[in-house]
Amino acid sequence: ISFKGSHYKMMHYWWIHHRWLAAEYWPNEPDVLIDTVCRIIAHYRFPAERYVEFLRDTTFAFCPGGMSQGSYRFHEALSMGAIPVVTNDFIAPFEPDLDWSGCLVRVSEARIIDIPRLLRETYTEEDIRERRVRCKHLFQNAIGWDKTGDFDDDKENKKWRIDHGRQGFEMALKIWVSRVRAALEKRKQTNIILDPATT
Repeated sequence: ISFKGSHYKMMHYWWIHHRWLAAEYWPNEPDVLIDTVCRIIAHYRFPAERYVEFLRDTTFAFCPGGMSQGSYRFHEALSMGAIPVVTNDFIAPFEPDLDWSGCLVRVSEARIIDIPRLLRETYTEEDIRERRVRCKHLFQNAIGWDKTGDFDDDKENKKWRIDHGRQGFEMALKIWVSRVRAALEKRKQTNIILDPATT
């Protein structure tokens, strides 16, 4: 599992504490990679140009909130084939209409310190493979990024191209159409029940 991000002084956002917990308590082990800084006085260990490589080698990516419960880190993790690890208060795109349970790993805020151990004990290689397939499907069809290289290709070819929101917009329209149809059907059924002529 990995996490790269900076610390903020805006402590009134409770989700900012999540990154502090990870940086302070996660073990210094080969399968755990943390790169955090104070935005004012320090620099990242890994330069910006290595960030893609950083994510590319990640199986699970911790995606705590930033200025809100979510952050762009969630989309970055998906784009590189990593499995996002989020807290229970996170709302994924188009949820609950889209089922993200087969992709995301959700953890209680109270268990953030234990995340590395929980991941090791819970997920097999088969579980990881299935989650990556589901994440890839949701990323391409809900977020709207087009892959230009295959995950099995050479690392240098693993790039994505943003479609400027087309796919995400189409998905939003499909969901709204589905919701409107469901609401109209519910209203129709209610009218049938309340109409004396039908009883």
